[in-house]
Amino acid sequence: MRYSDLLVEFGRRLRAAGVDAGPVQVRTMVQAVALLDPLDPADVRMASRAACCTAPEQIAVHDRVFDSFFGQAGLPPRPPETLGIESPAPGTPGADDAAEDQQLPVTSASRTERLRRRDLAEATATERDDALLLIDSLVVRPPTRVSARRQRAPHGSVDRRRTIRQLQRTGGEVSHLRYRARTRRARPVVVIVDVSGSMRSWVDVGLRFARRVVRVLPHAEAFTAGTRLARVTGALRAPTTERLWREFIAEVPDFAGGTRLGDALAALLDDWGRRGPLRGAVVVVFSDGWEHGGAERLGRQMERLRRLTHRIIWINPRSGQEGWQPQTAGMSAVMPSLDALVAGHTVEDLQGAADLFSTANQGSDNA
Repeated sequence: MRYSDLLVEFGRRLRAAGVDAGPVQVRTMVQAVALLDPLDPADVRMASRAACCTAPEQIAVHDRVFDSFFGQAGLPPRPPETLGIESPAPGTPGADDAAEDQQLPVTSASRTERLRRRDLAEATATERDDALLLIDSLVVRPPTRVSARRQRAPHGSVDRRRTIRQLQRTGGEVSHLRYRARTRRARPVVVIVDVSGSMRSWVDVGLRFARRVVRVLPHAEAFTAGTRLARVTGALRAPTTERLWREFIAEVPDFAGGTRLGDALAALLDDWGRRGPLRGAVVVVFSDGWEHGGAERLGRQMERLRRLTHRIIWINPRSGQEGWQPQTAGMSAVMPSLDALVAGHTVEDLQGAADLFSTANQGSDNA
């Protein structure tokens, strides 16, 4: 079960107990928890209290339902863990400074913050599962573009027609000018996840990121690329449990097969190109860049994609390794066409990639 689904079910329990946890309150609770620490019971409790309790007498009922529900759901009690400071022995250099430092508050960091920075390639199975839950709470803002249409606005260019009509109603007396400005429309987002053998240990992370994007952004599409291209938008938007999610990953077309990114991009451009979601879109590719179909072909397809789209973001989970350089033939071929190369080995990196969506609101439109 996704974390947001867990909170929705918790809202149902609160309503059944008499707490005013309607759809608006539950949505506010989900948004608040996403901004706090979703794995810290104290943060979740305070967020749900603030969003759902509308009277003082509801707090006791809320806490009783909270303890009962999350005890059954298995939310682990994970208080902040103290980072100890080792004091030097008396008489050694720095001993006096350490004595002064002991009067300061001890630095602490929640488990969630450590999980956000944890290299998923080195994470334990439990840490990886918890990190996937954090990916479900990534903040994803839609990229936008300036529309050709204009609407009423407090500032902008003078709306002559509305201003003249106002003058006619007031007998020619100018009270104030009317303005209009261009609106902003959502850009499409296309996420392509490499599911080949070299990405076997990262497929769940890439698809989890793609699922978060397509569930938050209504104009988003998701594809998998191995030896061929497959559209998985509908499957990622459908409700699912953790068991069904693992079964879905195991049944992804071309899972752990060969890598022919050039052919997959060619199919994407031919079938979903100028009249599809690619035109003026923000394209995100989650791949390590290994290519068995020829680097030259991959480079040509990336050039085609560059001319058609607004921005290309490449997430490489291996680029976070110390000393990594884009020296493979595939990465060398795609580098000239990229707007951003992001390391995707931590949840924090994935949030950084999602933050790049909002920066796509600036600049001119290719469409």
